[in-house]
Amino acid sequence: MKSNDQNIIFASGPSRSGTTLLQLVLSSHKKIHITPETKFTKTLLILAKKDKNKKKLTKKNVEILAKSIKNDPFLSTWPYPIQGTLLEYIEKNKADISPSDVYSYLLNTPENESRGCSYIGNKQETFVDGYGLIAKKMFPSAKFIIIVRDPRDVTRSVIKSFSKKKKRGLLKSAATTFSANKYIEQLKSVYPEDVFVLRYEDLVIKPEETCKNICNYLKIEYDNNMINFYKQNKSGELLIGDTRNIHKNLTTPFNRNLAYQWKKNTFFSKLDLLAIESINKKYIKQYSYKQLTINISPRILVFRIFVYLRFQYKYIKYKFF
Repeated sequence: MKSNDQNIIFASGPSRSGTTLLQLVLSSHKKIHITPETKFTKTLLILAKKDKNKKKLTKKNVEILAKSIKNDPFLSTWPYPIQGTLLEYIEKNKADISPSDVYSYLLNTPENESRGCSYIGNKQETFVDGYGLIAKKMFPSAKFIIIVRDPRDVTRSVIKSFSKKKKRGLLKSAATTFSANKYIEQLKSVYPEDVFVLRYEDLVIKPEETCKNICNYLKIEYDNNMINFYKQNKSGELLIGDTRNIHKNLTTPFNRNLAYQWKKNTFFSKLDLLAIESINKKYIKQYSYKQLTINISPRILVFRIFVYLRFQYKYIKYKFF
């Protein structure tokens, strides 16, 4: 099947929100195939933005892109070979190739060709990190399916996941959902009909209903394989790179106990939770999460205001100065 942009899905969400689960669930539908995440795609989208007035990539940018593909740790661990053939395709067409040509080649994997899917796509967290609008300009009729998660669970997961490699503090981790939601809102405001948002908690607690909602949005028949996604990934063969170790839960059925984990342990103090909620107040309300209900003393209220203002200053300074 050719990559008609009317049939493209971009799966995304804030980091540690269940984007890999979303990718596997979608790809379990017989008419959908979503390719795994890559590192080089961000480079491709940046180059597309730089060359916005040119349909084709410059010679220099082709070289930059090829280098990024060679060094992509995710691409080299895909369940099917693509890295070598993608480099060959770029080399063969380097004199007359566009960013959308490269992305289309990435989407049209042998797996997709053999299944004859109605929808093809790619999973990238960068779509909710400012690059979704660029991808949308490359494929004007593409749709976004975005998964969100309770910001307290996201913050907890980010802190735990990065603790060994690159430690992240509470405020920076809490900013994960705050920052992503700005870009989700941006996408929804510009393309309201092409953005579908679901909650991680709904997917793991009531998977069949949530998957049917996705299918209704895409106007395709529901496929029961979606709730049995793990059967195609029993040994983690569909996971890439170190995600095989990070996402061990994706080789088993949906587990409702993974929702609202922040309530079930003492990972955060009450002050930590107040800080997270202060930063993500709009996000919590928008996606119908419950804010921590306690009697707030004047001292805690002052602390909450201080954290919010401090974060806002750091975010604005980081983004714009």
